[in-house]
Amino acid sequence: LAGTAESEAKFAVECATEMPKFLEGLQELSVQEAETAQLSVTVVGKPEPEVAWFKDGVPVNIDNEHVLSRKDEKGHYTLILKDAGFEDIGTYSCKASNQFGTAETQAKFAVLSELVPPSFTEKIGELEVPEHEKAELSCIVVGKPEPQVKWMKDGVEVHIDNTQIFQKSDETGRQTLIINEVNKTDFGTYTCVATNQAGTAETVGQLNFPKYSSEKVPEEVTKPFFIEPLETHSVQEGETVVLECRVNEESKPEIQWYLDDKPIQPSEHLLVEKLESGTLKLTIQNASKEDVGTYRCEAINMSGKAATAAKLNFATGAEEVVEDESALLGFIEPLTDVAAQEGTTAELLCAISTARGDIQIHWYKDGAELLPQQAIMERLEDGTIKLKIDKVTAEDVGTYRCSASIGDAFAWTEGKLTVSGKAKEIIEGEGPPEFIELLKSCTVTETAEAVLRCKLEQTDRMKMEFCDDGTIVLTVKDARKEDSGEYRCDASNDHGAAWTTAPLKVATEEELPAGGEAPDFTEPVRPVTVTVGETAVLEGKVVGEPKPEIRWYCGENMVKENARITMESLPDGTQKLIFKNATIEDTDEYRCVASNEFGDVWSDATLKVQVPVTVEEEGAIELAAPTFLKTLQDTSVNESEQVVLECKIVGEPMPEVKWFKDKQEIKADDAHFKKETLPDGIARLTIDSATKADAGEFRCEAQNSSGTARAEAQLNVLYAFEAPVESEISPEFVQELQPVQATEGQQIAFECSDLLILIFLIFRVAGVPVPKVKWFRDGEEVVPSEHVRVESFPDGTNRLTVDSVSVEDQGNYRCEATNNAGSMSSKAPLTVNALEVLKLKKGLEDKTVQVGTKLSLYVEVEGQPKVVKWFRGKDEIKSNRRIKIEQVAQEYSLEVEKAEKSDEGPYRVVLSTETETVESSCTVTVTEGQVTPTFKKGLQDQSVPKGS
Repeated sequence: LAGTAESEAKFAVECATEMPKFLEGLQELSVQEAETAQLSVTVVGKPEPEVAWFKDGVPVNIDNEHVLSRKDEKGHYTLILKDAGFEDIGTYSCKASNQFGTAETQAKFAVLSELVPPSFTEKIGELEVPEHEKAELSCIVVGKPEPQVKWMKDGVEVHIDNTQIFQKSDETGRQTLIINEVNKTDFGTYTCVATNQAGTAETVGQLNFPKYSSEKVPEEVTKPFFIEPLETHSVQEGETVVLECRVNEESKPEIQWYLDDKPIQPSEHLLVEKLESGTLKLTIQNASKEDVGTYRCEAINMSGKAATAAKLNFATGAEEVVEDESALLGFIEPLTDVAAQEGTTAELLCAISTARGDIQIHWYKDGAELLPQQAIMERLEDGTIKLKIDKVTAEDVGTYRCSASIGDAFAWTEGKLTVSGKAKEIIEGEGPPEFIELLKSCTVTETAEAVLRCKLEQTDRMKMEFCDDGTIVLTVKDARKEDSGEYRCDASNDHGAAWTTAPLKVATEEELPAGGEAPDFTEPVRPVTVTVGETAVLEGKVVGEPKPEIRWYCGENMVKENARITMESLPDGTQKLIFKNATIEDTDEYRCVASNEFGDVWSDATLKVQVPVTVEEEGAIELAAPTFLKTLQDTSVNESEQVVLECKIVGEPMPEVKWFKDKQEIKADDAHFKKETLPDGIARLTIDSATKADAGEFRCEAQNSSGTARAEAQLNVLYAFEAPVESEISPEFVQELQPVQATEGQQIAFECSDLLILIFLIFRVAGVPVPKVKWFRDGEEVVPSEHVRVESFPDGTNRLTVDSVSVEDQGNYRCEATNNAGSMSSKAPLTVNALEVLKLKKGLEDKTVQVGTKLSLYVEVEGQPKVVKWFRGKDEIKSNRRIKIEQVAQEYSLEVEKAEKSDEGPYRVVLSTETETVESSCTVTVTEGQVTPTFKKGLQDQSVPKGS
């Protein structure tokens, strides 16, 4: 063979290739709401393309429930949308891709429905709410699809924080904006804006501060109502027309006229008059078409408001001017405010001046008309109109309006319904949250760590995410001056809310006062509910060094003591605010503030005073026995002067009132005495011209099925010459009683086996003749004994001496001086501090520690030391970054995180009260410590010859 040769070549079989191509693209599609839609394409390409679906440029989520995808062998691809909704509306695209290219098809998809633009079937209206109370602005909107709602205040969108401001809606379309605690910044114009695909609508309302809410309504102020309403009139061009109505004159209201809800400003064209009889006139001179509309007259005073309205129509010269019969319309008895207990029946009553059947009656609550199914509406033949609400709840609280109308004329009267809670079985774990440990004021140095801690009551039904035992902790690390301020912890659940506040102060070492303790409430002030006439006591317990100054507030006003309201401060720190013979006017929010140079702390609580309630066995109807909200007062007048004896009564049913003079009932036909009982409970007896025979004891007696109440007063009728003679001088204190503080068992300047202290309450009194003096303690007359001595001296000095004073002797002492010309009293508190005892349970022990390890010293003490100081040698030790001084229960400790040689020496802790001091000492040794042995050079492996 000569050799071998070889040759190579490649052989390939090429497939046909084709970039993706849509034989059938997407088509625009519309379906009805809730129908199933199918978007289909047919695509070819070699190799087979990958297909992806998009909506508005975003990949479609194929969840195989609402959205599904299908394909077959012939290149048909389908996107299926089940139960199509408005959220599915958009531009859909299908992309097909292989390595040779990409193709895309797209089309719009629509969901058809009956589109209804938003409309408000109930508008917001106008709401008046006092500060610190809850406000609810409500309206109803309908539309399809369901409108999206937002709330605006004065043109700015309201921030819904779900703490102070909430928003809610229900299936009926009712939208509600809730403001938990209204403040001044919340008053203004509110707009609810509703939007859907068919359009936008809005309703506007006002949240106003009540004109008279900050003032207590005097008993004599009567609610306004219109006796004669406005009449509908027609007027021709150029004529003068007078619109006239009459309000009850004794209410003395402020008057405002409106045309189509716009206030009328008096001018030469529009004249406003107010006559003494209560008649109100609006005169329109040279009338024109611009004067046509609905005129409204509003009357308002501290007790309430009322309104009447009628139309002024325009008549051409050829038409006859016809007056209607609206003059028959007017309220002879207005609505009054009603208070009811939860679960009972509330009844609102008023009366119109005619019983004609063509008068239309409508009831409203907070501006929204009431439906027949919401309450029982009655109309009696004598013109009385009633609204009954069975089983009232807190939802029924509000302002109710009764409107009476004939044609275009109407009048209305308003009254408020309040609902108080009823006693019910307490279910464990239910109810609003309650703080069992309040936040404490905290003062730290700059760069230190500040810890604010409080604790909620824990129940099986209320679990905390923050701590298993309900403790809440806020830690501010590396504190700075700007961290100073008031901190508040809020807690809320379905039953209500609670909060606690405390100040944090960050200061330099130089700014911190030495040797003291900021005030703290060890027992917060608790809410109290009492019945009218009972004694109410708001009580809390405060500690602090030096002893904190205590102030009580009602709202923003400081509470001042008087004959009925007193304050007590006990030696153990207990603080009391006492209301004797509590009245409904005492119901309010109260705050106790404790302050010293180290800080401030406060505790809030509500006092609620209720009308006494009894329950009838038959039908369990809750009734209220008669109670005098205002009692009769002793009165002295000169002969021929007018006498008015007046009181105010509440009760359910309204009590029957009788008047007596010198225990004899005053007959109904006795023309000398004028008797009145008004709808608001005021009972009045008037004598136009008093005589000597009218002097005596008067009694008002109120009685209903639940009981009887009485109020008495003395009437004195004097001749002109019976004025007190100049020689008689009523008692006057030259020197008032002064507050006295003492300590139980305090030692005086001489030594004896038995400790003795004399507390003198001394004053001087002048008067002619010499007054008779009596001493009282907490309202009870003081009786002299071996322990208590009462002395009077010729110079007018009077003395009360209490020997060996004890805590039981403390209280409010009053001295009363009386003679023929009058009486005078002076009072002052006696405060007795209990003797505090300190006992060392475990003292300091000598310690030996190594450099760099922790040094811990502690003592256990029985009692409450006011001041605790630590010393090393003669130098006092203060807390800093390296040294911590703490107290836990009865244990007082000092810790040094890393001991240094300079920490060695004698240590001493001194604990003291105002009357006693204990101390303990020890020696601390700090060693350099033993050094663990180490090899500088270890053994080394070696090899040597055998036998070497």
